[in-house]
Amino acid sequence: MTTAVQNSNPCLQAVLAAPQVGQSASPFQTLSSRVQALWRSVGCLLRQAQAYAVLQGLDDRTLKDIGIHRTELNSMLHHDLRDPSRRVR
Repeated sequence: MTTAVQNSNPCLQAVLAAPQVGQSASPFQTLSSRVQALWRSVGCLLRQAQAYAVLQGLDDRTLKDIGIHRTELNSMLHHDLRDPSRRVR
């Protein structure tokens, strides 16, 4: 079962979109695709954590200069920024 957070996080979408058994792929191809997608997702999540740490280290004035508020950091990094429901300033 997937949650809304998993579906909205671009890092996890590749894992969720990997082919399922029976979708015109051999079990080995399916496993290989899943492992590759998982590996890419881990790298993406590590980059998100690094970006969060860098942004968290900035002072509020600098964050304001680049147009974000400290309370938005988590949602900016863990959700698809192309989402039209995201607030635009």
